[in-house]
Amino acid sequence: MTMSFEPQGFCRSLTSDPKYNGQLVDFRDLQPRDAESIEFPEWLSQSTRQNLEAKGIDSLYSHQRTGLDLAWGEQDLIITTGTSSGKSLVYTLPLISKFEGNSDTKALWLFPTKALSRDQLSGLDDLAPAGLIRGAYDGDTPNETRRHLRASANLLLSNLDMVHASLLPNHALFSKFFRSLEYVVIDEAHTLRGVFGSHASMVIRRLRRIIKRYGANPTFILSSATVPNGPEFAQRLVGVPFKAVDVDSSQRGVRTFALWNPPLVSDEKRVSPNREAAHVAARLMKKNVRTIVFCRSRRAAELITSYVHRELGYIGGEELRDKISPYRGGYLPSERRDIEKRLRNGELLCVTTTNALELGIDIGELEACVISGFPGSMLSVLQQSGRVGRRAGRSLTFFIAGGDALDQYYMNHPDHFYSAPKELAIVNPSNPKIMDSHLVCAALESPIRVDRETEVLGAGLAERIEALTESGDLISRKRGVYASPIHKNPTKEVDLRGSGGKTFSIVEEETGSVIGTVGGMGVYTQTHPGAVYIHRGANYQVKELRLDEKLVLVSESEGDTYTQVKKETHIDILNRLAPDIQIRDGVVRSFGRVHVSVRILGFARKDVETGDTLGYEELDLPPIELTTESVWYELGHRQVDDRVGQAALPGALHAFEHAAIAILPALALSDRNDIGGVSTPLHHDTEEPTVFIYDGYEGGIGICEMAYNSAETHLAMTRELIGSCQCKYGCPSCVQSPKCGNMNEPLDKSGALSIVSWMIGGDDA
Repeated sequence: MTMSFEPQGFCRSLTSDPKYNGQLVDFRDLQPRDAESIEFPEWLSQSTRQNLEAKGIDSLYSHQRTGLDLAWGEQDLIITTGTSSGKSLVYTLPLISKFEGNSDTKALWLFPTKALSRDQLSGLDDLAPAGLIRGAYDGDTPNETRRHLRASANLLLSNLDMVHASLLPNHALFSKFFRSLEYVVIDEAHTLRGVFGSHASMVIRRLRRIIKRYGANPTFILSSATVPNGPEFAQRLVGVPFKAVDVDSSQRGVRTFALWNPPLVSDEKRVSPNREAAHVAARLMKKNVRTIVFCRSRRAAELITSYVHRELGYIGGEELRDKISPYRGGYLPSERRDIEKRLRNGELLCVTTTNALELGIDIGELEACVISGFPGSMLSVLQQSGRVGRRAGRSLTFFIAGGDALDQYYMNHPDHFYSAPKELAIVNPSNPKIMDSHLVCAALESPIRVDRETEVLGAGLAERIEALTESGDLISRKRGVYASPIHKNPTKEVDLRGSGGKTFSIVEEETGSVIGTVGGMGVYTQTHPGAVYIHRGANYQVKELRLDEKLVLVSESEGDTYTQVKKETHIDILNRLAPDIQIRDGVVRSFGRVHVSVRILGFARKDVETGDTLGYEELDLPPIELTTESVWYELGHRQVDDRVGQAALPGALHAFEHAAIAILPALALSDRNDIGGVSTPLHHDTEEPTVFIYDGYEGGIGICEMAYNSAETHLAMTRELIGSCQCKYGCPSCVQSPKCGNMNEPLDKSGALSIVSWMIGGDDA
């Protein structure tokens, strides 16, 4: 650690630079916390105590002891304490102790990445008793090793993709393992949210079902970042009640946060946060401060490294250029391991990375974290900042804002950045499309008994079984419900990161390699003919979209343009799923099921640097049909006429819709692309001016249900977003959207502010 590093002094040096132009928005220390320690539980063996003491652990944090006692008592639990709070011991020590009493004890640990599972595997070497056979079981595991682990392992470290594609379809090969299964661990459970989380929930429920078939009833231990709805989220994910361990008693050093807003280069555009990140990182390196830079894409990780090289030249740090490296997906495993090793042992001073290093891989003791652009959630901010200053060490986190609305909201409301409630983790395993695809898989694994398995497979099972039987996907017989022979390998038909609809393969034309998949509305909005498709930080031009073959042909291209579709959206209300709520005279909030029809009319090609439109092309594609869930606001004609007038109403509603969608990820762990919207001065169903916000996935995934239930907070934050932006007429930091299907026309910022202020009864009402 750098003994001379002092965050306040470093920030003063930045603000004294002649080029400084008021970028430092906020700067504060978060106070340290002393550890609350407690002795080891009585059931922990003497040999395990000695192994822990050899690692410098002679007591436990209070929250660790609480979690250990729950796990030892076979109580399903979710632990949501902070980074570096020792969560892994909560699931490691019960396994070791159970094994010492019974050498047949088995455990399944599931991680979001292969790298993390291998990191945890290596961390067991100092604790595991002799005879505990363990290994990683994933796509990189050789066949011979797989056979050995199936036959002999006490502990398998894997991931949910492998459970879905291998363990469950071939469960007979794992019968010995499943019969003695004591613990199932799901690490970094907060990553299982939205569409992927809903698929993951059904995989976990299928796993519980197969385990039960073999006579075991394991304890589930979930480890997660600090989601505020831990027990509720865990129960929806797994399907059983959970106890929470959520009071962090670990030691924490002084953490310094700095909020940095890049300077404006025009009324609506700021300097790239990647360039500002390089400016800060180079100066941290010059002071010999070990630094990690997080950014949004693999391409950005490479770019920031090159920008840092240039900055080091400006400040006389040329000799440090080999002390920085990018780290991202797409590198060979051996390359990533080498970078991790060099970072741990101090050969590297700085690494630039995507969220690939956000999770708990051991990368040593770092002192500074630079976050280039809001990473999508406050939870990710905490995870990333938690990678530095671990335990008692002092740390500095620089959050550098992008030009997006949510980034600028936090720049204008720094207190909210620190005090905002953590976003809710949302899953919806009852989504019909998602549930149906997994029920076909489950029926092939073992015939479904509806009368016995609703508790495991979820509410609505009988209804979905009936629908799938009528469609011919399932066959009902005396001993249960079976998969139809039309499904040869149903697991391959399920895209765990898709919406359960048709999945298209994205193929590089020159090589024939499949570089990815796309499904749902993304087929038309992201991979239409002529689109610029970004995959793993690289830009590809879509050459051909073959709808009948479910194939997208692409060719790599230069990254100086991007594309934006123009679309026409029609929305019908099917039924209400909750009571209408009158917020005030003339304002009604509703939640229900809607049918959305989207027609892609064409696309604009735009310059990456300036955002200028370089050309427009029309498209002839079939409409996209979607039945989903929506929250909507009906506004009385008379009242809105009084506020903004008929001429300004379309632009005011449109701007309000954009801002409401932009701020919604601050309340739920979601991406702006997960949400759609429609605004109209007169809707045919409501016969009033109406703004719809809908889940962008077939069947809905729970985001808009949360928005309906949290409407007061959502509307207040929307008002603050619009009102605090310094632009005159609307910009990407408030009411313009890069995803707008109408090319951001019309927009009326002042009208939107007037409407939302009136809706919530604010000062401008």
